[in-house]
Order: sequence, then structure tokens, then C-alpha cells
Amino acid sequence: MSSPSCDVAVIGAGPAGATAALTLTRAGFDVVLLEASQYDRPRLGETLPPSARPVLDRLGLSRVLTAAPTAPSFGNQSVWGSQELTSSPFISSPYGNGSHLDRRRFDSLLADLAADAGARLLKGVRVTACAPAPGGSWRLTVIGGRPATAMTARAIIDATGRRAGLARSLGADRRIRDRLVGVAVLCRGAPNDGGSTLIEAVREGWWYSAPLPPDQMMVMLMTDADLCRSGRYTDLVRWEDALAQARHTHQRVAGYRRLGRPRVASAASHRLHRTGSPGSWLAAGDAAMGIDPLSGTGLVQATVTGELAGRAIGHWLLGRLRPARAYERWLDARFAEYWATRSAYYALETRWPTAPFWRRRQEPSRS
Repeated sequence: MSSPSCDVAVIGAGPAGATAALTLTRAGFDVVLLEASQYDRPRLGETLPPSARPVLDRLGLSRVLTAAPTAPSFGNQSVWGSQELTSSPFISSPYGNGSHLDRRRFDSLLADLAADAGARLLKGVRVTACAPAPGGSWRLTVIGGRPATAMTARAIIDATGRRAGLARSLGADRRIRDRLVGVAVLCRGAPNDGGSTLIEAVREGWWYSAPLPPDQMMVMLMTDADLCRSGRYTDLVRWEDALAQARHTHQRVAGYRRLGRPRVASAASHRLHRTGSPGSWLAAGDAAMGIDPLSGTGLVQATVTGELAGRAIGHWLLGRLRPARAYERWLDARFAEYWATRSAYYALETRWPTAPFWRRRQEPSRS
């Protein structure tokens, strides 16, 4: 590490962290961007809707789409509320098609873009401790690839994902609204030149499938954590049995080879709650607010919150506190709007009113 101190340490170099680091670096701040991985393991895929393109253009991130492996997304298909398959093509969108992304490569390129702008990107490192330091700064203990190193930052952005590990170590807590998880299997078949995202509701939850470049398909059962355990869906045989109940998804991946066992990832809806006045640390992306993948806006939220958190921290470093408070209020309003939309969409599926997954989402107390 070239220097033991910086203006801002951004923990987590996914889309939210990379965008925050890029925003701050462009504003002239000294930024260290820390990433636990080496971007060497597969990441769950992402479909970028056409409406995301103006956001990426405004942030100067569109070049990443041309450099990362992508496949066009021509629209969405769904089996929801009935047995009929309905389609919503993107043909009328003024921004063209969406994109199916290789998230591992996409995330890596975004982090490189921040590094090219001047952020110090450290990969394969973890922050194991964070404590107040003299002068209102923070002292971080960083491990990975060398003996533990102490560094000092005037401000911090937590972009560590849904676990919000750093924020929680500073006293924040997640107000979790559900226990949704995704049970994912990557499949390989014939080369694909794009396609649609397919959402298919079933008794135990719903299935998501989307092409990934160059010849893969991400297939994921979305259900609750306790239902995942009782159904033993991490067992590939049980996962396949459940897939057989989703007629359209099952037909879509017939003949595809499964690559490994099912992997579970949290997709719980939550809003991070903090005590005290915001300022010297903020959260961005899934650390700040976790939303249901059904919304299809996860990547857009990550980049937007990354930008806004970066701007707010920049103002705080210059002695202006109001933007940090406004950012937290914006997150509260955004989460309330999201929750209302989510509740209305789940209410459209009424075929299994006594099934635990659907009953939980249609009880008045849950909405």
C-alpha cells in the first residue's frame, strides 16, 4: 500500500463501490477501493434493462458495456397470475435492447475504470476491523496477501452487499422485511445470441432464467430461506425435481448441462438503519437497501446509490452536512416506493393462497 491514509475508503468494489470511488476520484479526492475477491469466481448474472443506458451514459460507464461480454436482452417473459406465458418486448424502447451481463467481467471492468481515474484499487483484501481514530477519522485493519496493515481514512463508504458488514460493525442494523433467497445453478448449452429473461411463478416461489454470454444460462429458484432448507433445494436432485414443476423454465433449459451444485445467495429486502447523524460513513448499493430481484433494477440502483453516496461523502469532507442527510431521506423514500410496488406485484399471483411463500407476501402486515 503506497500510503497509510486516504480521504475515503470504499469497502467493496462491485458496481456500487466502483461508482462511488469513480465519483469521488473525479471530484479530486484520494480514494482507496478495497475488494475482497480477485474477480476470479462466477457471480450471479444480471440483466440490464434498456432504461439503464441513460444512467450509464450520464456516469460515463457505457464503455464498460462494449468491453464486457454481453448478450442482447430482447424483453421479459413471465408466467404470473395464470398459466399463460406473456411477453413484454423491448422493441418500443427508445434505448434499444437490454443486456445480459457476465457480472464477474462487468464488475472487474468497472473497478478498473475507477482505478484508471485515480482510485487505488486493492484486490484480495478484507477489512477486519474499523475504529474511530484521532481527528474524526477511521482506522481500518486490512488483511490479504501480506501481514495485516493499518490504514486511516477520513470517511468510509460501505458497499459490501446485503450483509453490510462494515456498517453493522459500526452499530447499524438491517431492518429485514423478508427472507428471500436465490438458489442458482449455472447451465451450459448451445451458443446464444441473446434472448429474454423469464420469470415463472410456482407454489414454492418463482423461477428466474436468463442467458449469459457466450453459451450459458443462469437458472435460479427464488424462495424463502426456511422453505429452501425444508425443501433441501441445495441438493441438485431436489432442485431438479422443483424445476420440473416449472413447465416453461424446464423446457427452456432442457439439454443444458448443469455446472456445479446449487448455490444459495440472500435476496432479502431490507433497509439499513443507522443511529446518529450521517456523514463520515455511508452505505451504498445492497448494503444500504436490498431489493427483490423481481424488480429488475438492482444494477441501476447500485450505480445510482454509488454516485449519490460518493457525492454526499464529498460534500461532507468539505464541511457540508446536508447532502448526507438528504441521501438517507432519499433512501427511505425510495425503499417505501419500492415496497409498495413489490407488494402490488406479488398480490397479482393468487393461485396458491395457502402456500407459505405466497401467503407471507399477501398478508396485510407484510405489505
